[in-house]
Amino acid sequence: MISKSSEFVLPASFPVASKASLRLLVKSDWAISTLLVLAAALPALALWNHGSYLTGDSYQYLRAALTFAQGQGLRDMSGNPFTVLSPLYPLLVGSVHYLLPKLDFETTARLVSVVGATTAVIALYWLLRARHSRRISFAAALLFALTQ
Repeated sequence: MISKSSEFVLPASFPVASKASLRLLVKSDWAISTLLVLAAALPALALWNHGSYLTGDSYQYLRAALTFAQGQGLRDMSGNPFTVLSPLYPLLVGSVHYLLPKLDFETTARLVSVVGATTAVIALYWLLRARHSRRISFAAALLFALTQ
């Protein structure tokens, strides 16, 4: 007959200090946020100069950002007012380029995109954390970060 006691299960032998520090790390929402920042930003930074992701809309956004940074307002490729697409991204790229004129425009746009995507991952984690467990919030935010 098999006994249901725990004497057949060997206890894991972790040092007490590392077990406590690991527990603190896992239970800290700020530590999880830091892990999510790394998960969201590192792949984009690792692939920074390994490809161009410019499409037709990208040129429109960059042109609007360039004209905004030059003080001409938001203009599209033909010089008309930029009214078809959302203006927030070119406003951000143009403002960052105005503040950091040494960066080329594509680098500025990528920087704004990485910061925006990372912010979205952290915001998703904290929004989910308000209603769900730490584990569910982390899993959802991590999946979102890895699909960026």
